[in-house]
Parts: sequence; structure tokens; C-alpha cells
Amino acid sequence: MARNYYRTDYRDDFVNRQLQEDPQTSAIRHDMREVREMQQRQQALQEKQTGEAAYPKTSKGKKRIYVRYDEGAELYSMCKHSFMKLAADAHAVYKINRLSLVNTKIFEDYLETYRI
Repeated sequence: MARNYYRTDYRDDFVNRQLQEDPQTSAIRHDMREVREMQQRQQALQEKQTGEAAYPKTSKGKKRIYVRYDEGAELYSMCKHSFMKLAADAHAVYKINRLSLVNTKIFEDYLETYRI
């Protein structure tokens, strides 16, 4: 009866690769993290100075305050049903005839309450 060494060899190889990370790759990751944090600080400062938040951009690249359910679900990377439920809980839905629009500013403020 032959033993199956494939799984353990593969797992050990994976662990060894994780432990022997290339220093250049880790430096690039660290630099990218610093750039991202600097951009977030600049955006927060800009929002504080202008008094208005930077509204999220849709797939078409436009900044939008009011979005439909499909656009909002895509924008916040969640399914349509979850977005609809959260928007209703946030009281951010405006219904005009058969059209439903979600205010992204109210929605984001509500979403921040789930922050850990």
C-alpha cells in the first residue's frame, strides 16, 4: 500500500514559500500601503475643507449622490437584495412612481454603524 505524499509535500512547499518572502516584494507592499494611507488622509482633509464628502463613482465614472439598486449593489460590491435591505434600513430610499433611488450619503453614514 503506497502512501500519498503529494498533499503534505505541497503543503510544506507552500508554507516554505510564505516564510521565505522576497524582501523586495514586502517593501513594495509596504510602500503601496503608505501611498494608500496618504491618499485617504488627503481625501479626508479635502472633505473637511470643502465640507462635502467625495461621492462614490459609478461604473461610468460619474460621481453620483442618488443611485438605483443595481448601480448601488455594484458600487458597494454586494448583491442587490442585501443593498435593498440595507438602504431601506438606513431610510435612504426615495420612491418616485416606480423608480427607487438611494441616497449614497445617508447609506454610507448608516454603513459606518456596522464598522468593527
